[in-house]
Amino acid sequence: MPNELHDAQALWSAVRLDGSDSESLESLYRLMHRLNGSGTTFGFPDISHTASMVEEAIQEIVNNEGTPSPDQEKQIEAGLQQMNETMNRLFKSQEKNTDSSGYVSEDVQEEESTLAGIFIFETNANEETSDLKQQMQFSGYMVRSVSRIDDIRKANSQPAVLIVDLDDLGDTPLAFEAISMARSANDSTMPMIAISSRNDMSPRLQAVRAGSDAYFLKPVEASQVVDTLDQLTHRLPSEPYRILIIDDDDRLANYYAGALRHAGMSTWVIHNPLEVLTGFEDFRP
Repeated sequence: MPNELHDAQALWSAVRLDGSDSESLESLYRLMHRLNGSGTTFGFPDISHTASMVEEAIQEIVNNEGTPSPDQEKQIEAGLQQMNETMNRLFKSQEKNTDSSGYVSEDVQEEESTLAGIFIFETNANEETSDLKQQMQFSGYMVRSVSRIDDIRKANSQPAVLIVDLDDLGDTPLAFEAISMARSANDSTMPMIAISSRNDMSPRLQAVRAGSDAYFLKPVEASQVVDTLDQLTHRLPSEPYRILIIDDDDRLANYYAGALRHAGMSTWVIHNPLEVLTGFEDFRP
């Protein structure tokens, strides 16, 4: 979100310099519209409310096909400043319970409740996730569906694992940042599993950046998810780390693989970067 707010400020500065810059104004309008629509869903209602007011002010300027009036300028500038202040407060609230080394303070740890099963984040319930929830329940897990990030942050008890349906998030950076902040608000070590219908690189990278521990393609094999849950919740002994090595130098790649195997890890070597998705699918590093 900081990036989006920075972009918003840059677009508004461009409009201030040239009141006839309709392209920057329309881009700012689209950005505010996106923040307004996704803010509440992903746990930032204050930012959503302010973005809505800024969006209305810009819409009035666009409809009148004119330049911003002094009152409209003040309204937009105040809105952008308020969103930045809200974002700063959110980050400070995340940091205050964490010491400089990244560990949650003892006082916070003492207040935390016992882990209570699995949370599935989905904004649109569907038959596939319903079947997955049923299979997890059959395997002895307590499962709860949540559709708002605030439900995770404000839960009386922390989930043992968070499962996120990436198809419900789209490509909105705000959504992934909200997921990451929600995890750190409760417990920075909370495991996360991502499920998606997309097999390209973009959603996989977004999942990794959000802190995902595993990535499953739809249709999801419930047994594989349950096996992963068993490992993440320590119901089963952990398997050796699985390391995927990508290097076009055969000698170096084999050297790294041998050293890692000697340390007790499982390795897979790929020499062609174009085969990395196949490696993800076959080896599951």
